Amino acid sequence: ARLANDLAEALDHFGLQRSILVGHSMGALTLMQYLHLHGTQRVAAVALVDQSPRIVTDDSWRLGLFGSCSAAMLSGMIAGARQDLAGTLLNEVGALGGAWLQRQLSVEAPLGRMLRRRLGRIDVRPLLDLAESLALADFRASLSRLDAPLLVVLGARSPHYAGVPLDGWYRDTVKHAQISIYPHAGHSPHVSEPLRFARDLERFIDDHA
Repeated sequence: ARLANDLAEALDHFGLQRSILVGHSMGALTLMQYLHLHGTQRVAAVALVDQSPRIVTDDSWRLGLFGSCSAAMLSGMIAGARQDLAGTLLNEVGALGGAWLQRQLSVEAPLGRMLRRRLGRIDVRPLLDLAESLALADFRASLSRLDAPLLVVLGARSPHYAGVPLDGWYRDTVKHAQISIYPHAGHSPHVSEPLRFARDLERFIDDHA
């Protein structure tokens, strides 16, 4: 909510009355929060990049992170990071990367020791507070009422949402939405396929600016 209000204050400060808002990942959730709080009065159009309207899952909602990240799982990860950020983060990365990476990130390995030193200097409390607020967010109902043009860009190889049929949910929920799936992109389609993203965004702006 604070990030969404920061955005509202920025629009006020610069006197922007008809903006096209583009958000990726947490930025997309910030835009959803902005729309929930402030509506579309000053919004010409919205683009959301590789994000679900609700990141935690339960028996009735399987379209959150990984298709299987429950609120309890996310809360456990956040609690672990509050106690030991480096250990929690490196264990998660190592588990995804396999046995070789796990060895490189261990307490005994030079890389693991260096990363633990660096991560130990970071005050992560504000980020973890933010993560907790994101875990509570649910913008499904407010997006169903969205009356501004919407572009949704999804990465087919996203480590967060690959195999999660978010495209179908957006098509069913926001009938006027334009959905683009980038076959070679991960969580950051604007990085993986920058030229296509730039062209798609330019066309979207031309149509709605």
